[in-house]
Amino acid sequence: MRISTRRGIATGMTGLFLAAGSLIGAPAAQADPIVNESQWTQGNLGFNTYFTCIYTCQSYFMVSAKVNRQGPIGNTTATPRVGERFYVHAYTAIISPFTLNDSYKMRLLFPEGLRPDIRSDTDVQCAITDLSFNVSRQIGPAECQDPVKVGVQWEFPNVFLTDGEAVSFFVPVVADRTYDGSQKIQLTSDAVNNPYTLLPDPVLSELPVVVNAAPPGTGGTGTGGTGTGGTGTGGTPGTGGTGTDGTGTRDTPGTSTPSVATVPAKLVGAKKLKSLTPKVCKITGKGKKAKVTVLKSGKCKLTGKKGKKKVKASFRVNK
Repeated sequence: MRISTRRGIATGMTGLFLAAGSLIGAPAAQADPIVNESQWTQGNLGFNTYFTCIYTCQSYFMVSAKVNRQGPIGNTTATPRVGERFYVHAYTAIISPFTLNDSYKMRLLFPEGLRPDIRSDTDVQCAITDLSFNVSRQIGPAECQDPVKVGVQWEFPNVFLTDGEAVSFFVPVVADRTYDGSQKIQLTSDAVNNPYTLLPDPVLSELPVVVNAAPPGTGGTGTGGTGTGGTGTGGTPGTGGTGTDGTGTRDTPGTSTPSVATVPAKLVGAKKLKSLTPKVCKITGKGKKAKVTVLKSGKCKLTGKKGKKKVKASFRVNK
């Protein structure tokens, strides 16, 4: 089978197999292009019928449509998780014995939180086949294009089909939340020019979608710092590591001894000595034993009384 990228470049796909009811070949962007039908989760096959009398009066199947999906790229049989890209397959075929040559438009409706994730010109794949899933002709570059969002739906370009032909689009998507199967991907397909009486309703196909939660991350382990005491400069408290996306643990920050500065000469012997910047420095001890304890770097402002005179001092301290 040969499929095309959205820019109309032919891609050889040796070993791709197709089975009745759905295309089972994966897009070229898949890690392993050789898959089988069991690797596609099938939506319901929708039909548009028409009642007419030829030899006998009966309902005829006219046009069919189907939406399928695979698992995450590289693991197509698994259930996709949040954030993992997987492929959705949109399909329409003319199966009537009548002449229904026309352009057909397909539209996908995703549940909220699910969207196409197209990163390159080769991500979206297209093919036109017969009803036995053999390539009938090369799809045109104008028809093999990315879907475009119109309102709440994603629309594919109009593709011209003749009796007994089918068109397929493969589109990578990604979910930002989990789905339990009660949500559905919907595909509608309709002829562009046929009279309303011929195709009174668009063909509908639905596919319940299941997306599991992303696996928990592995958190890192932080290392606490160790302060240096004495009359020098105290050590900087250590910072614990931060776990990423889940179970990491944070260590207890290290501790250090506060720095000590001497009382400025103009305040030596002053009474009622106190700090005007208690977050930067504070006074410990009294009289001749008074000391300045530095809590953090900044400007330390002190005040006191010598006799009846109020004395102030301001100086820079470093922690």
